[in-house]
Amino acid sequence: MRHRRRGRSLRNLVGGRKKATGNTNLLNWRGRLLALMEGAKPVELDPDTLESLGTTDLAVVRDAFAAHPHRVEALKTTFNFGMHGKSIDLYALPDGEPARWLGSFDLPRISMVHDFIATEKHLVFVIGPARLVLWRAALAIGDVTEYLRRDPKAGAMIVVVPLADPQNAVKFTVDPFWVWHFANAFEDGAHIVVDFCWHQTCGVFAAPSSANAQHGAPQLRRLSIDPARRTLKDETLWAAPCEFPSVHPNKTGGRHRYVWLQSLSEPPQHPGVARFDCKTGEVESWGAPMAHLGAEPMFVPAGETEEMGWVLQLFQDPAAERSYLAVLNAERLADGPLAKIWFNQPVPMTFHGIFV
Repeated sequence: MRHRRRGRSLRNLVGGRKKATGNTNLLNWRGRLLALMEGAKPVELDPDTLESLGTTDLAVVRDAFAAHPHRVEALKTTFNFGMHGKSIDLYALPDGEPARWLGSFDLPRISMVHDFIATEKHLVFVIGPARLVLWRAALAIGDVTEYLRRDPKAGAMIVVVPLADPQNAVKFTVDPFWVWHFANAFEDGAHIVVDFCWHQTCGVFAAPSSANAQHGAPQLRRLSIDPARRTLKDETLWAAPCEFPSVHPNKTGGRHRYVWLQSLSEPPQHPGVARFDCKTGEVESWGAPMAHLGAEPMFVPAGETEEMGWVLQLFQDPAAERSYLAVLNAERLADGPLAKIWFNQPVPMTFHGIFV
């Protein structure tokens, strides 16, 4: 059976065919619900029944459409990218117009680019210091931890794409680090400020939200990028292990005060949710029991201020063999869940989701 699967994988690789699993994230755009993955076109779903309607290229996607689109609220536009060999295609999805291709830029190596971030004027990418072992990934040999290999000669490449001139990207290399997920970015004069979860290496490929002593725990950091001088400054905002960052949906692409994060289980910190205040450095948090497995927290705005709303977070209780959705007051996380909505079975740990 394994040999037949590998044979089919090899034929698909040679023939350029890709399987769109749509298992990583979702995008709600102009009333269309799209299921996304790293390396294929979106799978469109019926928003009422969730029935699969098949893959779509949105009349513009060339090869792949990544799993982390980012909206710039001021532009009323969602941006995304897609990898094609050693190049990255760039896409814009305006609220009131058809999707369009913006341009592309070349990579120094075939790697994995999981996420990027957007502002009102720029798209920003960090190309990690690793190479994708294409034949191993295509043939599904070993597990996913064996698909990337650290390039000892490579640093991290910063790519800044001006939206006014996408064909003239600024590229420069800095000391190596890895990014799985960005929180937000905004323009600050001549600089671009980027908040993200920093990883020391790509070694947590199998579980990017897990703290690991061998690879270093992820932490919330801020970059200040000067594209004209090709320099950046790096600042640690919160050193506690955390991942899956997000901001208020009305603040995307602009200045934000709060970052919502999944707090990772590393004693004495429990798995749960945290709100980091970029103005004061204060952290408000709640932690589930240490043995519980937490997923990405989802902030749902419901008020006039940036912190007013709800947090929805899925947990699995291994001892009870059941999962629950925790509902928290976003302003008073430390009070704990206002409600726990229990499932009758354990729900497999998820990647990402949206609230519509």
